[in-house]
Amino acid sequence: MGFSAPIRNEFIQSAIIPSFRDPALQLRINEWNWYGKLLKYLTLNNSKREKLDEAYKQVQDIADEIFSDIKDEINDENLNVAFPNIKLIFQLNADVRTDIYKNTLIYVDDGFKSLITEKGAGIQSATIIGLFSYYTNYVNTRTTALLCVEEPELYLHPHACRVISYKLDKFIKQNKNQVIITTHSPEFLKTIKSNINVILVRKISGRSITNQLNLKEFKEILIDNNQNELFFADKVIICEGYDSYVIRWIAEEFFGDKLNEENISIISAGGKDRISKFVKLTLKLGIETYIMADFDYLLRDNDTVKTKSYGVDCHESIANISDSLFEQKFNKDYVKVISKISKIRNKIKSNYEERFYTAKNIKEFEDSVYYNSLKEFLKYLRQHGICILSGDIESIFNKGVLNLDKNNKLTIERIFEINSKIANDFKISDIVDVDEIKEFLENIFNNS
Repeated sequence: MGFSAPIRNEFIQSAIIPSFRDPALQLRINEWNWYGKLLKYLTLNNSKREKLDEAYKQVQDIADEIFSDIKDEINDENLNVAFPNIKLIFQLNADVRTDIYKNTLIYVDDGFKSLITEKGAGIQSATIIGLFSYYTNYVNTRTTALLCVEEPELYLHPHACRVISYKLDKFIKQNKNQVIITTHSPEFLKTIKSNINVILVRKISGRSITNQLNLKEFKEILIDNNQNELFFADKVIICEGYDSYVIRWIAEEFFGDKLNEENISIISAGGKDRISKFVKLTLKLGIETYIMADFDYLLRDNDTVKTKSYGVDCHESIANISDSLFEQKFNKDYVKVISKISKIRNKIKSNYEERFYTAKNIKEFEDSVYYNSLKEFLKYLRQHGICILSGDIESIFNKGVLNLDKNNKLTIERIFEINSKIANDFKISDIVDVDEIKEFLENIFNNS
């Protein structure tokens, strides 16, 4: 049903901040909208009203003196003949008793005092949100409120976006209020405190496709904008950690700007145990998903007793990945692929239990009957968007190029070192063996 504003506002008080801000429109003053009601509340029921009326009377007396000459000139005998009993009045303010609130203007002094309409979008948005928040908290307290904001990030630098995001969070906490935003910025997808429902809208073959989910289930993995970027991607590559930099460098050397051109995000999961959670999220959002991990992701499991006895850490493996990813990557053959992975894991665990838990490189199986088939299967997976390296990420680095730490681990210091070398005309192919990751990326770009 459609309701007129007075009736609708009895159920829910709402405000809309469009993508192109126009405070003159959004803060238009009348007796029906929320801003008019707020100003009326603040001015007509204030204990200082009598002092204000007296001040306005003094302003009017001075105005009468200022405009006395022009009044006499206009208000001559001819005017009185044509329009009897007409009295011309010049006022510097609205009528005291009825329209005082309609004469309110907002100025902002950020080093230069001017009307809010002359300030930037960030100040305008923050002010409007603050005014509406005050109104719903102190004036119209009978109902909940709905605030709709289109593209709040427009024209704002990152810090200003965070201010607006904080303002929206504060508004939500009042009276169980709600906020609906449309955005292209990961800054407004924070999930630690809020219960956020996301509707992802994408154009596919000329049609608008939507996927909806509640982020409460995934708030433990969405810690910053690097992860939240995935909501705006057409494809996502999920990897363990610092290997995200290596993937990007290889993509740039061999494929130019394809990652950005095809709207592909590389997401660092922060460890093997989080890969499956990110896969679950991207699949629910209907996003084309790819993964890359070290060789031990094919093996091992969460058997804490076994891993402890072999002196290694337990972690998730490819067996923890949703079947839906294999269906996305292998279509009708996905059941066979899942079955083959299970058989490989079971055979290695039965015949080489220690290596099942400790192996970090396929070369550790060169003496086994499974080596060649294992090597071919990893290639098959890579060509279909699941890149399990033949070793760990550190094993692809050419010897003598980097000084890895004492545990032979890729650290943030080594990432800076690589970046410095690339900035000084090194190529990533001079630093690492790129073959497997390049083959993996070729599949991603060829499937565009």
